[in-house]
Amino acid sequence: MLDFLKKQRIVVKREPQYIYVDRLKRFEGTVVLVTGATGSIGEAISRRFAVEGARVVLTGRSEEKLKSLQAQLSQEGLAVDYAVMDVSNEHSVAAAMQTVANRLGGIDVLINNAGYSARSEKKYLHEQTVENIDNLMRVNLRGVILTSREVVQYMMSSKQGRIIHISSIVGMQGKVAHAEYAAAKAGLFGLMKSQAIELGRYGITVNCVSPGLVPRETASDEKLSDSARKTVLDKLCVPEDIAHSVAFLASKEAELITGQNLAVDGGRSLGLKGD
Repeated sequence: MLDFLKKQRIVVKREPQYIYVDRLKRFEGTVVLVTGATGSIGEAISRRFAVEGARVVLTGRSEEKLKSLQAQLSQEGLAVDYAVMDVSNEHSVAAAMQTVANRLGGIDVLINNAGYSARSEKKYLHEQTVENIDNLMRVNLRGVILTSREVVQYMMSSKQGRIIHISSIVGMQGKVAHAEYAAAKAGLFGLMKSQAIELGRYGITVNCVSPGLVPRETASDEKLSDSARKTVLDKLCVPEDIAHSVAFLASKEAELITGQNLAVDGGRSLGLKGD
């Protein structure tokens, strides 16, 4: 049994051992819009939903990157659409949502994944520029508010929907030299709870998934090992781990879960071994 589970852990790719996910088709006929789709987590989420039969709409600011990802997924036998959308621009959000709804008949699931951490800067808040603070808040918090505000009009009429925000364990516990990022991600929890209360009467659930550290491909083996040791399970989070949890919260099985945050971090946010 355990060996079986080990083999099935990453279930969104097309190798033979993952075909059982392809057969589930839990999201057949469901329109899923993913913001920040061309990043590593956004790509994993998009692929997972597409494998399970959803009509996935990739969104982001770069049409070139969106076309490239669409072509890549098409080579894997997955049919996806795309729409250029800047989450920080209300007119761009409204136009993209309207285009998608007109083309596909509505939007059933919104995954608010777009965001960035300015990880390379690592500045204390008193050293940070107002421009950087504004840009980060505009994408990580304001952008989620704008997309959420816009999508509900399509969900309310159908009396169903799923909204899932990708937050971070940094928003749960804070992090040195990431104060503005922590504030934005923590803000998603208040947004989620308020939305869950407001939208429950329409059959719409709203939840958060908070990843732990998802290392970049350029990270050294030493850095990866050090990060893994800070988790309870001695494992690093990979994009597919986030995709699994998002798919669950969007599924029929999770219809009574709303206003909740799910940390996917190997136990790092417990603080027993983490920083």
